[in-house]
Amino acid sequence: MKQWEPSSFFRVCRLFLRIQIVLGLIIFYYNYFVHNYLGVEILLFAGWLIGLMGVLFFILGTYGLKTYGEAKKGQSFLLTSVLVDCGIFRVVRHPAYLGSILLLVGSILISQHWLTLVLGIPLLI
Repeated sequence: MKQWEPSSFFRVCRLFLRIQIVLGLIIFYYNYFVHNYLGVEILLFAGWLIGLMGVLFFILGTYGLKTYGEAKKGQSFLLTSVLVDCGIFRVVRHPAYLGSILLLVGSILISQHWLTLVLGIPLLI
């Protein structure tokens, strides 16, 4: 049986996802430490809580794939050979996807700026 090889489209999408994560984190911290436009404390607290939950989903998803995915030695943990259905994968099928959504929502709530909302809505869709 032929081993799955990531296509060039998949590699480009993975690169864009990594860029999005890095830029999202930069904007996330910049908006919190430099700008707090509305100053609504409950939105700020909710944004931090939701954003940290997003990071937790990333970490637990990566750990679950590395631990239970049975990727061959020397290969990426993304190239699993079994369906992972334990750990965080019992609760959600795509924890990294959910984590990115939660991180984006948290960033919107923390920044409390209309521009972050306008730019964040297309990313959520």
